[in-house]
Amino acid sequence: MDLTPVIDEIMLGGLPLEESCAQNIDLSGRKIPSLIVWNSHFDHVSFASCEISSFRLRDVRLVKCDLSNAILRGFEASRVEFIECRLIGMRAIECHWQDVLVENCDMRYAQLNDGKARSCEFRASTWKNRTLGHRPRRRYFYQCDASASRSQQGKTPRR
Repeated sequence: MDLTPVIDEIMLGGLPLEESCAQNIDLSGRKIPSLIVWNSHFDHVSFASCEISSFRLRDVRLVKCDLSNAILRGFEASRVEFIECRLIGMRAIECHWQDVLVENCDMRYAQLNDGKARSCEFRASTWKNRTLGHRPRRRYFYQCDASASRSQQGKTPRR
């Protein structure tokens, strides 16, 4: 599959990206209304301190990308790989992850809120002081097959 190279103006345009390749792009601190990406590859793309209102990824690989302190609303990820990414302080709001791999990533202070994560795998990644979908009535939404299951946390959910 040949991937079409994209530049920052295209990523900021709000149109869906399919079979694209983004490399060495700095979008730090930008407000992006929508970023919808399918069958693509991002390498060294910085979304640090970005605010993205609708963030949807399907069949996407992110390598050495920076999402630190990003606010990501409506974050849907399906068959996505985060490899050696910085996710420090990332806030994923309305987060729905399915078949996501997070490998060798720094996820300190990351928050995955108001959603679900299913069949996800976290390999050699750093998690400290994390927030996993804290709600008043339903304590944890987190349904990951790999790490941080309810039994490992030693807590039982309230019903």
